[in-house]
Amino acid sequence: MQKGKKVMKWTNRYNIDPVIAQAVMTDDYEAVGDISVTRLVRPPQITYLEHKHEDELEQDVVDGLFALEGRALHHILAQGRYSSLHTTDPNEVTEVCGECGQPLTHKVDEMAEVGTVMQEHRLTVDYNGWTISGKFDVLYTETNILKDYKVSSVWSHILGGKED
Repeated sequence: MQKGKKVMKWTNRYNIDPVIAQAVMTDDYEAVGDISVTRLVRPPQITYLEHKHEDELEQDVVDGLFALEGRALHHILAQGRYSSLHTTDPNEVTEVCGECGQPLTHKVDEMAEVGTVMQEHRLTVDYNGWTISGKFDVLYTETNILKDYKVSSVWSHILGGKED
């Protein structure tokens, strides 16, 4: 299912700037395995109909803007990983941002809640001859808190957005 990416037909009905449109249309998703967790948990009717009508489907660039913002958020978060820790006060830890070099100071009790962090890590499992993969946004390993970031609009909330 995941192997061999389909080529989406794109429209640009709202004349989005070509540079932004190209960024929206660029699919940098790296398929791993036979199926992703995201595709596995979605309604099978959608997957079936998309496969059956893949030559007829088209998407407008404007509909991909939130996905572009989501990809940008992931990129920014990946840039925010810290390169080193420094401490002079036993109650504070100062982290030096690996990207900009600016010091960020946290209270030690705040850091204890965070613990070790894993970001953008892909896991795979073999099950019944299928390789299933999934990539999480953030896992705080000491507390087992898993986070999945989403970009949305106020209208999604007002109109009763979808559950993820």
